[in-house]
Amino acid sequence: MKFKINKKSFSLLIFIVFLSCFFSRMLSISYGTFLLTEDQLVEKNIYAMQKISIEGQFFEKGDLIMAAGEGHATKEIISMLEEEGRLRTSDWSFKLLSDTLYFLLLLSLVWIAVEKVGYPISNFSHNLNFLTFLASCLIISASLISIIKPDLNPTFQLAIPISTCLLTLIILYPFRFALIYSLLMLYLLIPILPHLEISNLVGIFSALAAIVGIKDRSKIKLFESVGFLVLFLWLLDSLIHFSKYGTNTSITDVILMQSLPGSVIVGVFVFSLVTLFLKIAKKNFLLSTPEALVELSAPDHFLLSQLAEKAPGTMAHVHAVQEIAEAGCSAISSMSQSSSSPVNPWLVRAGALFHDIGKIERPHFFSENQKDGENPHEDLSPQMSARLLISHVKSGVELAKANKLPDRVISIIKSHHGQTLAGHFYTLAKEQAEAVGATPPNDKDFRYPGPKPKAIEEVIVSLADAVEAISRSLRDLPSEDLIKILKEEIEARESEGHFSESEITTSQFSVLKKAVLDEAVLRHHRRIGYIKES
Repeated sequence: MKFKINKKSFSLLIFIVFLSCFFSRMLSISYGTFLLTEDQLVEKNIYAMQKISIEGQFFEKGDLIMAAGEGHATKEIISMLEEEGRLRTSDWSFKLLSDTLYFLLLLSLVWIAVEKVGYPISNFSHNLNFLTFLASCLIISASLISIIKPDLNPTFQLAIPISTCLLTLIILYPFRFALIYSLLMLYLLIPILPHLEISNLVGIFSALAAIVGIKDRSKIKLFESVGFLVLFLWLLDSLIHFSKYGTNTSITDVILMQSLPGSVIVGVFVFSLVTLFLKIAKKNFLLSTPEALVELSAPDHFLLSQLAEKAPGTMAHVHAVQEIAEAGCSAISSMSQSSSSPVNPWLVRAGALFHDIGKIERPHFFSENQKDGENPHEDLSPQMSARLLISHVKSGVELAKANKLPDRVISIIKSHHGQTLAGHFYTLAKEQAEAVGATPPNDKDFRYPGPKPKAIEEVIVSLADAVEAISRSLRDLPSEDLIKILKEEIEARESEGHFSESEITTSQFSVLKKAVLDEAVLRHHRRIGYIKES
């Protein structure tokens, strides 16, 4: 049974991950009262429980003896805590439990990201390389900052790597994958930043929620997103400060002199880092950045120019597929109740334009490029014809890789036929075999190699391609008959499991089918015939 993550189960999963982070953190650091050794950095505020003298300095009950992160434990402080029963010794059983929970949850996040949500990783090695590069850079930088400036505000210290990670990935990958990977990053950073508290984590999650809800990932306005991040961090850090220290400090000092400058600096760092990582992703890792997809959609792209010159019929086909696919994309996007769309329209457009780019190599073997009376398949066996037909997918992938097209566009080229059957030539081969009493052909020899479409964008282009190809071959058919045939073809693909591995939901697929059929019929409608004036 295929694993599906719906909104309810995904929200529950995120909630469990949050609780697990807090629970693991609580066990390893917060269990008991104090776990201190001599010369160890104090991780909690130490208050006097009674009137006491330490190192010649007198403290009244309730006075702060040493603030968290501002000093190291001395013999007198340790003795005082021991006498008052506030010092605990290291308990290996709790440490073992904490570490075991930590690594189990870490592995479960990796499993969810790769097996259940992260199809981009499994498609291309450079996705994995980029994700490893991104995580390494952010973890190393966070570690260096914690060493160089240990007194830096923990909220700001965590906001830079996590916000950078989420903003970068939400532009490049599906939302759920970006969020899962960012949670994984958070989990890796928790042990590196020992002064984090629950309030810091809650603040970061609230700020990230502001980022996620602004725009869909394909049209995300980075400056606007970072602006919201700065605003939320400013407000949240001010609230955290007042909840911790009360009104003992000046409101002006906290809001204007501490929280605001820190939030602005975080915003500048995040904006700069995201911009840098997106450029690296496009240039060095060939990922599908919005900039790269917009460039691909330009009509003067050299590969599209070659296609128009060598295969004009295919060029007309891909433009028609683009229009049908964009209609389906708009229909699915209109279903979203939030501002975040589940579909990347620029990826749909680029994928539609390049899905048949492999037909540049042998254009005359495809019907849309054949002139009247010219059909080279008449001199070939059905097996050879099917092989030539199917080969355009492999040729397209090789051509796309050679010209460094983005990875997700290559995914669309690979999957737009899935594992469907080259039906015409299979039927012809079967009839020829029956006529001479030979063994029927193996349908595997007439099937595309796949993979099946997985991402929503891949499903949209695959369906639009099939609908346009059938519509083009049945130009003279009435619209009612065409709709019936198209519906039958879509149902046949569903029953064969063509879309069984996709992430598209049932409601999204229903809306997509209607939009694609409506657009195909609209393009198919007959014009009034030309009447020459007498």
